[in-house]
Amino acid sequence: MAPTPHSAAPGLTSPGIPTATPVEADTPATPTWKVLHATGGTVRTNKTTVVSDEIRADRNVSDDPAKVMMKKRDASRAAVGAAIVPMMRGAAQSLLVISPYFVPGKQGSAGLIERVRAGAKVQVLTNSLAANDVASVHGGYSRHRKELVEGGVTLYELKPASASPPPKSGEKSHAGSSGASLHTKALTADGKSVFVGSYNLDPRSTWLNTEQGVLVEDSTLAAQLGEIFALQTSGSRAWQVTLDGGSLRWGDGHRTLDSEPQATFGKKFQAWLARVFHLDAQL
Repeated sequence: MAPTPHSAAPGLTSPGIPTATPVEADTPATPTWKVLHATGGTVRTNKTTVVSDEIRADRNVSDDPAKVMMKKRDASRAAVGAAIVPMMRGAAQSLLVISPYFVPGKQGSAGLIERVRAGAKVQVLTNSLAANDVASVHGGYSRHRKELVEGGVTLYELKPASASPPPKSGEKSHAGSSGASLHTKALTADGKSVFVGSYNLDPRSTWLNTEQGVLVEDSTLAAQLGEIFALQTSGSRAWQVTLDGGSLRWGDGHRTLDSEPQATFGKKFQAWLARVFHLDAQL
């Protein structure tokens, strides 16, 4: 499952994080000054604020800004991707992935399916084509979608923001700052290991963009992200992708569709081009 130019490090928006009273941390005497702050449905890194006294960042990781100048296959280019691979490979019971842009490639797909065969429940939440602000990225993902579902990976595609119910009182919208409905990038393994950062599971995050993130061992935070995942994959907010007679289906508990839900012809065409011309490495 090592990153390759055609696959992101395999794996790796929302309201729903329970409200926590922020606690100002004392100036740490150790280098672990990065901590997590959960507030109003968003998980952010912050230098001084923590959710509870028990939550401390185990590791802060970031890519070298000069990564695009490194040799094409230099492992140093994929510092963030390489950091989360052991966490994902080690998932024995469960693996939850939230990635707005999800282009796993052949090796990434194989890695996820291998976790299923090893006994882990693997679930992925990404944008539907209608919710995605970069249709070509969806085309790269769709090339591997059937294989993933056949391999036992549970796929959810978030509905566009206009199709999701309005947030409840005190609950913030899951929409990100871009045109996409899903914006948070996070994953949890076995209900205890957590990664939150800027890293999408796609080749661009692995090899081109300068990404960063925080890895934490904390069952409470993992449970909170699990609640987010459950909320965002409910039928009112997402479609589950399944197979029926070898053909893909999109269902939300009320209806089942046989083509990309709510997607315009223009988006379908762009996604088709990316799929046909195998543009994964450029996504």
